Amino acid sequence: MIGRAAFVALLAAVAYFVLAPLPEGFDPQTYNPPPLPVIETNNLLLERGEVIRANFHGPESIAFDAEGYMYTGQKDGRILRSQRPDDYTSNFTTFARTGRADAACGQPALGPVCGRPLGMRFDSGGNLIVADAFLGVLSVDPAGKVTVLVDEFDGKRFRFIDDVAVTSEGVLYFTDASSKYNVDQVMTIVLEYGPSGRLFKYDPSTKETTLVLDGLLLSNGVALSPDEEFLLVCESIGFRIRKVYLKGPRAGQAEIWADSVPGTPDNVRYDAEHRLYWVGAGGTRRAPFNMIDFLASRPWLRTVLAKLPSSLFARPTPSIIIAYDENGNIVHTIQDQSGLTWTLTEASYRNGFLYVGDYAKDFIIKYPFNG
Repeated sequence: MIGRAAFVALLAAVAYFVLAPLPEGFDPQTYNPPPLPVIETNNLLLERGEVIRANFHGPESIAFDAEGYMYTGQKDGRILRSQRPDDYTSNFTTFARTGRADAACGQPALGPVCGRPLGMRFDSGGNLIVADAFLGVLSVDPAGKVTVLVDEFDGKRFRFIDDVAVTSEGVLYFTDASSKYNVDQVMTIVLEYGPSGRLFKYDPSTKETTLVLDGLLLSNGVALSPDEEFLLVCESIGFRIRKVYLKGPRAGQAEIWADSVPGTPDNVRYDAEHRLYWVGAGGTRRAPFNMIDFLASRPWLRTVLAKLPSSLFARPTPSIIIAYDENGNIVHTIQDQSGLTWTLTEASYRNGFLYVGDYAKDFIIKYPFNG
């Protein structure tokens, strides 16, 4: 027979799931993910990579200026810069803040005030263009002065700006990962499986913002092709990368460029030296089983899970960095089976090394790569 204590606990659990509210607007969709890929595993990331610990707190994205200084955003809204070019082992200095300075910055409740810089790229004028999850697409001049370029569309503020790419003429393409939820509600986005992600274009010369593509499954990293004929955009919970034509007779059209990505694709960065696109994925996805795939066809179960605290889902998993050639074929994978880097986001190449960013950790990884 069930004991009294166990019975009370069971009643409490039932009451919780019955009475606990769902996230506002939660509408779980059924999705049929692409087939689980079969990939050979390795542990190259930590076997060959050097873990660099400095004063980092969530170095999501990495950018290098013309002199070789490294820049990276932090959870508390700061943008850090290395003290010297091509030397990234010492503590970084604060280059700018995207939001207000507050001792409590870094806490989720203050994100809309302090900012959370995610993807970043330099424009041809030496300005650092930053996708701030809360505050919009920003321009930071060489002196560290921050200017908001765009933070709304059709009179509604963006909820979750994620990444940005900059053309040679200064036109910006950026992702709004979800029109419903913010960066602190990623698990809700995953459990809903709703196509609320979008890709936008912003022209600084006219200050006009244009919707390029919608209906995306957590739109994430973006990267221009070398000739700027097309742009790649990652769909993290679609496990795919789309190709969006920007010029020529197919301008405005999109197609699947890479399907069955062996992970949840985050940022994508082009490596001109090796003519590769590097994609960071904090969670690996491979046969014979993947939990997100399992949940995709079970919206009723995701409705139950959406009532739980998101912290319960924070479990380390293997991670992967994938190199695609210019035709969307996988040519290299760099993996970590330990779970240490399960929140990695990006791999940016410079002078013989990949520099690996991470959304949550206090380090970056320097990984040698010579093709």
